[in-house]
Amino acid sequence: MIEVHYGVVRFNEGWSIISEGLRLGAYATQAEAEAVVRRMAAQAPDLPVTLHLQDENGLLTSATYDDDAADKPGAASPWPRL
Repeated sequence: MIEVHYGVVRFNEGWSIISEGLRLGAYATQAEAEAVVRRMAAQAPDLPVTLHLQDENGLLTSATYDDDAADKPGAASPWPRL
């Protein structure tokens, strides 16, 4: 089965989305880049998507997209942080 992995990483003064062999966009905040990844994941609901977020030490954490959490009112993020 195909798995999709995205990373949200610090790039210069902003944030970018990375994937295998790709760097997408330039965003002012990590939350803005995360929202873009959420919208991309929603375009292919049958594929498992894993988001890797860069922490304050420069390391990538990983979390699996929780499609059910995206539908809950007031949910801060459907990406549970590990």
